[in-house]
Amino acid sequence: MKKIFLFIILSFNLLYASAQDNTAVYNKYFPLPDKNIPFPILTKESKSYYTGYNDVIKYIHSLAEKNAEIITIGSIGSSQKGRDVPSVTFNKKSKIADADKIRMALIGCMHGNEPISTDGMLYVMHELMENPSYADLLDNIILCIYPIVNPDGHEADTRATNNGTDLNRDLAILEAPESFNLKNAINSFDPHIVIDFHEYAPDRKNFREIDKCLTSSYDALFLHTGNLNVDPAIRKVIENDFVNPTKKILEENHRKIDEYSVASEKNNEVVLTIGGTASRSSATNYALQNRISLLMEIRGLSEKGNVCKRRIETDFLAAISYIKIAGQKAADLKAVIADANKRAIRADRDIVVTSKSKAEIYPFTFVDKCANAYKTVDFNASNNNVQTPEITRSRPEAYLILSVDEKVKRVLVASGIEFSEIKNQTILSLEAYQLNAGSYQLVNQETTIGKGAIVINMHQKMGNTIADLLEPEGNNSLIGNDLLKLLNGSDHNLYRITKNQMIQLQNKN
Repeated sequence: MKKIFLFIILSFNLLYASAQDNTAVYNKYFPLPDKNIPFPILTKESKSYYTGYNDVIKYIHSLAEKNAEIITIGSIGSSQKGRDVPSVTFNKKSKIADADKIRMALIGCMHGNEPISTDGMLYVMHELMENPSYADLLDNIILCIYPIVNPDGHEADTRATNNGTDLNRDLAILEAPESFNLKNAINSFDPHIVIDFHEYAPDRKNFREIDKCLTSSYDALFLHTGNLNVDPAIRKVIENDFVNPTKKILEENHRKIDEYSVASEKNNEVVLTIGGTASRSSATNYALQNRISLLMEIRGLSEKGNVCKRRIETDFLAAISYIKIAGQKAADLKAVIADANKRAIRADRDIVVTSKSKAEIYPFTFVDKCANAYKTVDFNASNNNVQTPEITRSRPEAYLILSVDEKVKRVLVASGIEFSEIKNQTILSLEAYQLNAGSYQLVNQETTIGKGAIVINMHQKMGNTIADLLEPEGNNSLIGNDLLKLLNGSDHNLYRITKNQMIQLQNKN
């Protein structure tokens, strides 16, 4: 009995010492801001450390009532459990006509167990309306904030939606109604800029395998696309005009920052992947639409209720930086996007089908919680921000899908893609995709094009998105996700159309 008692006392002392050590770590590396931040809203009904869904809705409506001349509350639809997904639009009357203003969207809580992103959005709204220092920021911006796009996950403290869909892996194929509604809302609002706010876990399993004392030292990680099908001018503006200045702002406010990275195990070694290229995620998906797009990962998630106000302020500092940049550079940014749209419509740039990331040694700085000191570890890394093309193809005049179901049409429409239907049967020799020995080759095939087949002209603003969805090698393509079938032999469904063939089709339809 004495041994059991001594074990309990020892365990308690170790836990207490650990808590004390963590307090010292937070005080040294992640101190709370010395200001009044009225979030999270914690009421008697609060279940946790963050503002609950009902209090989010109450707050945004109360703010709109006080600022009715600026704020409009809308809805992008309902969650799977019937919760309204609100949009909050800020449009201040000024000398600048609405049509001439730059449009900007901020997204919070795509992952339900990252709720501080919602509180960060609430704080942005609060300061824009309550703090005179920011009174002029909305003069030439229409700002739409989607503070809680996954309310079911938010309330259940789960990453995914009610049907188990990870919304930030669903932006290409749109399996969840929340994804579909958000995509439709973004395309309807048509923002020039989209910023998506998340939280990341600083105490990752792979890091603990290296040393159980290690936790990430970074307050914020920046994810901006390395996808080579994104217009080069868009990628340049994202990095030079948005990411780099905002990194500086955060550092001036004593935040430690880095590029976004994920850790994984390869050949019994922990390695890093820097950045991203996949269109399933918002950072790349909206950039392919010729929008200035990036994703913020704020240190949190497994931190739960620890240093919430610091994390909320970090969200706010980044968001305000982006809003200021958008306002100051509105004309230049709109011109870059307009030029990118023209280039997409010209459809004269090759499609990068596959690319290779740069291999490098990447230093990652931790806080050693046991020593209460920084510790930098060099990792073997794949840097997706630096890509080299491997397989490229010329852009076709158009794509043709011979047999298409309503789900595919729904994805195309929600992605902002225009297409037309064939009305009269036609026979043409078209390029088809043939799968041989694990790779796709283009082969000519005489094809009967029946009524109901669809033609997707590449001369449109969403041309980069079209290529991403239809070129079969992509893991986010309609083919890679089994929404379109490519079969060996003579049974094909996806074709490429030349300019002359397009003229023939138009003449017969």
